[in-house]
Amino acid sequence: MLPLDNVFYLIIIYNIVDWGVVYIKASVIFHSVSGNTYLLAKELYDSLTFYDIKASIFRVEDDDLDNFYTKYDTVKEFYSEIKSIKIAKPDFLLDSDIIFFGSPTYFGNISSEMKAFMDSTGDFWPEARLKGKYIVPFTTAGTCEGGGHLCLNSINIYGFHMGMIPISLPMDILQGQLPSYGIISYSGDEGNIRPDEKTKMNIKKFVKYITEIL
Repeated sequence: MLPLDNVFYLIIIYNIVDWGVVYIKASVIFHSVSGNTYLLAKELYDSLTFYDIKASIFRVEDDDLDNFYTKYDTVKEFYSEIKSIKIAKPDFLLDSDIIFFGSPTYFGNISSEMKAFMDSTGDFWPEARLKGKYIVPFTTAGTCEGGGHLCLNSINIYGFHMGMIPISLPMDILQGQLPSYGIISYSGDEGNIRPDEKTKMNIKKFVKYITEIL
């Protein structure tokens, strides 16, 4: 049996360690027009906070969103929610340990709005200020032939140039339902097919896996 003074000492040390817990910080940065990529971003954000990861969610600037709102019903459904989210700034990345980038797939690539945001981080490249941070891409595409996997790889390639570390999706967890490159949901030609429960469940599984390896 430990002497009383030793027990007291152990209690003090335990409390110091508890107070000194370092939490993982995550940023979810997305571009969305019809709302599908936003729904993936929201699911990621909710799953991250559920697992006690300090998460923030941001959208990239899109000057055309107001114009699309007047033309397409699918845009109207989540327009107000998207507009209420803070616009991402390059410096937001510096305080993050893991960064999730989400973009709709346009012609097998990221959107011009997401590309503009990535280009705005160019000053970080010479000194590799994002080196060692983790990166996870996610996207929505009309169909499986729409090049969504190419969009995911475009985001990963950005990360490689920045010295970031990609996290692949392990097939033993997701059972082959998503590509190894990142998260993808198929929204149909009109963009009106929302992410289903299976996709949401896979996101939860993936985030849980991330908490186990970081």
